[in-house]
Amino acid sequence: MGGNTKVKKLELPDFVTRNTDTRHILVGGMPHSLIGNGMAADLFAHLIRTIGPGMAGRFFYDSSKEYICDLQSNLIRLHGTTFTEEKLLDNLSNLPFYLSTYGYGTGEVVIDAENKSLLVKMQNSFIAEELKDEGFDKPVCYYLAGAIAGIAEACAGTEYSCIETKCIANGDPHCEFELSPGSLSDKLYNGAKNGVK
Repeated sequence: MGGNTKVKKLELPDFVTRNTDTRHILVGGMPHSLIGNGMAADLFAHLIRTIGPGMAGRFFYDSSKEYICDLQSNLIRLHGTTFTEEKLLDNLSNLPFYLSTYGYGTGEVVIDAENKSLLVKMQNSFIAEELKDEGFDKPVCYYLAGAIAGIAEACAGTEYSCIETKCIANGDPHCEFELSPGSLSDKLYNGAKNGVK
């Protein structure tokens, strides 16, 4: 580790445990394993270059959204949490906690109560930080966009979509995601040109 790296003992919420037989990490009872940020970013970059940003983006977004929605729904059931429509946006303001718990980065939320939408600003996106020198000219955090939408969907019980509008990998100071009710339009990914400069 570099001389300026800050290291703190890992503190995990009570829903992160370990199976004593298999030694698998469990999040809300669902098995997980640790994977290095560099390896994950390499997988993303290779897939984007192989099948293009449109198809790769849709693959990462949909896969992440479905899995994280299931995970978050499981956590909600385990903790007996209920969400009312009036409190939904307040509850979604906890997105940075969930994202940092899963190791995705740190962030903050700006709430637009009138439109029932959120702006999520992420620092240290594990994907964007690893890919910022790769020459992509479009946002690359499809996985995080899907995760944000999945968490919102689990809390709301209705469809949410999320699109990244700023990305560290493109030279922006932070990644920014717009989260709103409704489905993600296919035109956001279909027909996208190759995201490599």
